[in-house]
Amino acid sequence: MAALLSGGVVLWNFEGYSTTTGKHKGITSRALSGLSLNQISVCTTHLKQMIQWARADREEAGADSIPPSKWPAKEKRKLFAEASAMHAGNAAAYLAKAERARSRADYWSGRADSELRSLEKLAGFLGYKSTDLNLAKLQKQAAAALARDAKAAREHAARAKKAKAEYLEHIKGFPAAWRNHESFILPGTERTLSVYEWERADGATLLRRSKDGLHVQTSRGAEVAWNEALKLYTFAARIKAKGEPWTPPPDIMCGPYQLRAIAANGDSTIGCHVLQYDEMQALAVREGVAI
Repeated sequence: MAALLSGGVVLWNFEGYSTTTGKHKGITSRALSGLSLNQISVCTTHLKQMIQWARADREEAGADSIPPSKWPAKEKRKLFAEASAMHAGNAAAYLAKAERARSRADYWSGRADSELRSLEKLAGFLGYKSTDLNLAKLQKQAAAALARDAKAAREHAARAKKAKAEYLEHIKGFPAAWRNHESFILPGTERTLSVYEWERADGATLLRRSKDGLHVQTSRGAEVAWNEALKLYTFAARIKAKGEPWTPPPDIMCGPYQLRAIAANGDSTIGCHVLQYDEMQALAVREGVAI
């Protein structure tokens, strides 16, 4: 998992295989925290090899560990070449994710940067120059990926906003038809627009009086007695006039539904419904109710 060498160097295994391994790594990391150590991240295979080189004949060497300058030169170059390929490959993969990502591009570019910095530390520990580690180029590419991400997000939001506005214009006759207990046929088609489609497009809850006049119905399928609805509207109007929100005690009901809150603008939350004050007022006007 980790090995402490002379000179305050810790060889750290960055690979994990299970939840247990992750827990052990966490314990080891906490044990090392606060110490002034040079942590070198390596894979399992390289960790085992480097421990073997560092501890070979350590009694004869007269030190806790043998420094990298005295490790087998040919094998050490091979190990660094393998590590370089692995870290650089990981960095390239993370950078590609950053360039493709619709969000979190900064996270993936940061992972790429971390891979190359780990390789840079390993190069310094082994006594090699890291002339091939172009961190400035990586950062430039990451910045470009972030800029593309932000631009793509803005363009997507603008397209979605335009498409929604065009669709709402296309179905603008639905609320009046629903309030009059009539079907709404999509212009240019023979298909009836459902309440679900309207709410998915607009999100606002519509209100109407039932055909028998005894209830108020919502476009989400709820129904309360007409007198109960009038009480709510009257109280919401008072809250709106004061301009201060109100949170009722939990036993206040509107029909079978709990009255959860009335906002400063009069919008009322009942159960899972949010009834806009303007919609309540419009219903009252249609029915000739004056406050």
